[in-house]
Amino acid sequence: MNNNHKYYPILKCVIILFTFFIIIPNALLAHAQAYCSMSGKMTSDGWKMSSPGTDFYNGQVIGSTRASVTYNMPVPQNLPIVTAGSPTAETSQYNAIPMPMTPGVGVRVKWGGGYSPYNINVTYQAPIGTILTRRYWQDVFRATSSYSFPIIFYYNYEIIVIDKDKYKGGKLIITDSTSVTAITATARPGMIPQSCGGGFINLMTAVTNELNVPELPEPAAPTCASADITLNTKMKSVNSSQVASYGSSRNSGTAGELPLRLIGRNCPKGTVIKAYFTDARSPSATNDYLNSSNQSVGVRLYYDQDQTPIKFGPTPNGSTLPTRSPIIEGPATNDNSTLYIPITAQYVRRPGVTAGDLTAGDMKAATTVTFIYD
Repeated sequence: MNNNHKYYPILKCVIILFTFFIIIPNALLAHAQAYCSMSGKMTSDGWKMSSPGTDFYNGQVIGSTRASVTYNMPVPQNLPIVTAGSPTAETSQYNAIPMPMTPGVGVRVKWGGGYSPYNINVTYQAPIGTILTRRYWQDVFRATSSYSFPIIFYYNYEIIVIDKDKYKGGKLIITDSTSVTAITATARPGMIPQSCGGGFINLMTAVTNELNVPELPEPAAPTCASADITLNTKMKSVNSSQVASYGSSRNSGTAGELPLRLIGRNCPKGTVIKAYFTDARSPSATNDYLNSSNQSVGVRLYYDQDQTPIKFGPTPNGSTLPTRSPIIEGPATNDNSTLYIPITAQYVRRPGVTAGDLTAGDMKAATTVTFIYD
């Protein structure tokens, strides 16, 4: 009996100590699993774009925005770290990554800073505006804190003209070869940094996936200083037998035909003129002849040496172009060039009209011509 009383307190003490050591590792494990994480997606303040018609030049910023992403830092005594770079990407002289599918354009990303509404100890921050689209990694932010806190990281995007001669505007297209990565991680003092949940961001992909880039402004189309398309002229008189039948060849209507020239003056090098013709008496008509004041006779027009008459139809409306093919002249080989559109007008009988049905007398016909410059 005495022996039993002697060993019982020792056994009880061992059990208490054993239980104590089970509790401590569980507490440590819970803290170790509380990693930082991204809160939501990257968002943008909205894009600021250059106005259409700008005279673009190399190095010009044509679009810019500031984007932000928030991380929650739940571990006390943590050390948030942001590292960014584009070691696999080629960059232009403007530190912008060229966009192969959008000629003449590059994207430049800059560090925009870190901010927390809580009082944290920032131990290092790269200068605002530090370029991240460079071929090396660089730390841009470090901080410490004794409590959990949210933090916002900002990135500034700039779309830049890197080759004005190739730049066409339109939709910005990002490819897999254009990568710049931001890595957000955390570590307790003396420990290896560990990436946050959602800590790897391809900042280039975010441009299109989350930041919704608007259409890039298109360069102003080259235009001529003036154009001579207002002509009042008179065709020669012919006999009824000399008026070509509808659908006949060009050679059958040479009697009384009239050569004309539409002219674009002082055109920049590379200018292309597209001309659309509309029947002034019947703007919606889609014939290959002009209606006239004489119900039995029309006028067909030929471009240069073409053997097929010009098609007429509605006037172009804004950026919506007709489905019919235009008459095309150019490109201008030099600046201040003059472009000529040679036209020949011929009499033609309207469909179903015979020579005996023709009525003598004066007639009038008119067309409007719309020049579109490329």
